[in-house]
Parts: sequence; C-alpha cells; structure tokens
Amino acid sequence: MNYQTDVCIIGAGPGGALLAYLLAKQNISTILIERSDELGKEFRGEHLNEDGEMILKKHHIFEEIESLGLLRMSRVEYWKDGHVFKTIESELGHAGIHVPQQHLLQSINNQASKHPSLLQAYAGHKSNGANAE
Repeated sequence: MNYQTDVCIIGAGPGGALLAYLLAKQNISTILIERSDELGKEFRGEHLNEDGEMILKKHHIFEEIESLGLLRMSRVEYWKDGHVFKTIESELGHAGIHVPQQHLLQSINNQASKHPSLLQAYAGHKSNGANAE
C-alpha cells in the first residue's frame, strides 16, 4: 500500500494517538499505524498527574474518559525495599487519576475521528520504510 500524507505515526498507544489527534485538529494529514491487530487491546492503566489531566480537558477528551470510568487518587506512595520513600498528596483533592488505557485510547480516537485530516488508523500493520519528498 502507498499513501500520501504529511505525517505518519508508528505506534497507536496513548502518545501516538494523542499526537495524531492534535495534528489532525491542525488540518495536518496524518496516518497512524499500529502493529497490534486492534487498537487498545491490552489491559493497561495510565496514571496521569494534574498536568496530564489538564491537557485532556483542554482538548475535550477528559469528559468522555470520565464517563467511561477513571479513578481519582487521593494519595500516591512510592515503595522501595518494603518502605515508602515518597508520598504525593494534592491540595486539589486528588493526586492524579488512573485511567484504563482502553478508555484513554477510545476517547482520543473518538475525538480524532471527527477530523478528516486523520486519514486512517491502521491496526495490524507494520511499516517497512517511508519515502520523504
């Protein structure tokens, strides 16, 4: 297959999917390629701090994630050798959010699909090279 696009992103995880969405919002033609057979198939979770949460809110992704389900964490502890060596607590009422990766990817991809500049997200594909002009 040959495609003409401004940007090709390899990897449809949270970073690749969000980048594809942000580029598509700017009317930059983008193709997103993922080698797994489906987008967001594995269960993983993402811990986002307040900055990450604000980025999702700024780009109108947070509301859908919240409707799918997330966990607001009141406290985060980092452990090493059986002892807490760092604790994070927030004055804002939570110390970040934990989001199932599938919810995060679904919400990003739903927003991205509204922009015709995102040519396609291809699952089950590998890149074997690209030509730039």
